[in-house]
Amino acid sequence: MRSRTAIIVDDHPLARMAIRGVLEKDRVTVLGEYEDGAIALKSLLKTTADIVVIDVEIYFPFFSEEASEILTDAQRLESLSTQEMKVMGHVLNGLDNSQIGEAMHISGKTVSTYKTRLMEKLGCKSLIELLSFAHQNKLT
Repeated sequence: MRSRTAIIVDDHPLARMAIRGVLEKDRVTVLGEYEDGAIALKSLLKTTADIVVIDVEIYFPFFSEEASEILTDAQRLESLSTQEMKVMGHVLNGLDNSQIGEAMHISGKTVSTYKTRLMEKLGCKSLIELLSFAHQNKLT
């Protein structure tokens, strides 16, 4: 499993330092820290971070559709449980429900439930959409 990554956007240096400490304690690699929303947004368009921590008072002079989509996808991925992430990994590796169940020591029905939940959370209506989402977010 690859390590999670994050970007911090806050205009207070002490807040950034505290957030970095919490993230690194949780084995999250901080890709960058920004005090300016516009510069952070430009970075987000070039980098894929799993987590983006943004001070709600940071001013973003523009917010493109592409940037909004990046943040939304990151939030969707963050909403997945550990088990849903594992199921998604197995699905992306081409395993069927029974193979996933064996690998995770759970029933096929439970696999189906996790798969349904993760598809709903990610906004995917089919496995093709899930594969596309994974590719766009560099999960494969």
